[in-house]
Amino acid sequence: MVLMPRWDQEDAVFDSSSEGVAAALGIRKEGTMKRSRQEIFSQILDICMNGANKTRIVYLANLNFRTVNPYLDILIKNQHLIEIGKGEQILYQTTKKGTDLLESINKVNSTLFPK
Repeated sequence: MVLMPRWDQEDAVFDSSSEGVAAALGIRKEGTMKRSRQEIFSQILDICMNGANKTRIVYLANLNFRTVNPYLDILIKNQHLIEIGKGEQILYQTTKKGTDLLESINKVNSTLFPK
């Protein structure tokens, strides 16, 4: 038999401050919000404008080597990035199609979030 804790209304504590409400709704504080996939794609495309190796992408996009691979694979598959070189000397370069996508993302972001 598993005993479950009893919760009475009088035991309930709710933080009605803005931080408490945000936490209850699953909203993070500004600056700690999880990035969307689109933001990560945008960062990678921007980093690769002049060519970048995987290490540079990982550090500048604040990713790790395990998480960067699916993003690179999708961007290459959709012809937004190309691989230049072979072996350990691979550079990733943003294509014209990738530049167009990056401009579109930036345009949408500037419309939604004007400075």
